[in-house]
Amino acid sequence: SQSTLVMDPNVAAAKAIQILAEEQKTKQISNPSERIKEIFMELTTPKEVKVVLEKGPLDKSGTVQVTNVTNIDTSLSSFHLTPPKAAERVEFLNQSSNTNSSRSMVRLILATAKKYLDNVYSNPSSFKYRQFKLSNKVFDRISSTAGGLDLVKSIGFMIYFGGIDYMACIPLGMDLQWMQESLNKLLDSYDATNDEEK
Repeated sequence: SQSTLVMDPNVAAAKAIQILAEEQKTKQISNPSERIKEIFMELTTPKEVKVVLEKGPLDKSGTVQVTNVTNIDTSLSSFHLTPPKAAERVEFLNQSSNTNSSRSMVRLILATAKKYLDNVYSNPSSFKYRQFKLSNKVFDRISSTAGGLDLVKSIGFMIYFGGIDYMACIPLGMDLQWMQESLNKLLDSYDATNDEEK
């Protein structure tokens, strides 16, 4: 089917940072802030695209997975979950005979996300701390756990395809204080529950 596609502004901002970083590797950019605005405008201009979706198997939650999306260069879409609901979903998807195991998976995801967020909070204008490959060893703790990406997305991370690899980022427009408060509140609730179980 034919449709008009407009890239989400947060995704476009993250992608613009990535493109500017790649351009700066090969040439000197005299006015980076002006160039990033140009890139952002190019990315957010509506485009006519042909969309082809291929349905895949059901995942553990019973949702049909989309196995192939053609001609779309935007973030991976997902329904919106609140951080506590996303954490519950991670526990559900990773249930085993040991409930503590799925709770510890949630805690590991949150602790990993907190490290990334703390780096951005300390260096808010540095794009090198705002984006990272899903395939890197540290972020793999999140991406290899069922429901992990939805959990960090519920806190404000964005996921997009960077041309070669899938990337995660903390968009420029995100409220870092809200992200940190949401993450800390959730971490505290998991720490409190762990203390009660001991």
